Amino acid sequence: MVSVSPGWELDVERGPDCLFVRPQNVPADRKAIDVDDAPQLAEAVWALLEQNFTHRLVLELDRVELLRSYLIGQLILLQKRICAHDGLMRICGLSGANYESLEHCGLGSHFPQYATRNEAVMAQSTGAAALERKVGLSSASHGLYVRGLDRIASGAAS
Repeated sequence: MVSVSPGWELDVERGPDCLFVRPQNVPADRKAIDVDDAPQLAEAVWALLEQNFTHRLVLELDRVELLRSYLIGQLILLQKRICAHDGLMRICGLSGANYESLEHCGLGSHFPQYATRNEAVMAQSTGAAALERKVGLSSASHGLYVRGLDRIASGAAS
């Protein structure tokens, strides 16, 4: 665990061509951290990506009880920075309530989201997560869908 003061710990693992990061809010007094005192979570995760020579991130949010506006802002900053470096950020383990928080902000489709770490790694298309949620695409159908997108994209490029 990497402590990001005050109140955040990051469980970090190196994966195949990506970094797995699982943030956990652990304030000492178990009260909400004031935004002015909150660590720059996006900066801490970015530094980890740089240290590991990758711009591909799977952010595991299953230990985040409540997706507050501060954390949503940090996700936006991190996504922009990763995309600016031709990287990729995928989210997994997001609870239904936290997904609704993103939807309420109009951001549900801006972050590729998956149920598990494995699904996030195996996904081949950043747009596939939103489609899977909307139409209930199974894992087996996902590969067919991605190959279809590839064919359409290559046909459009011709």
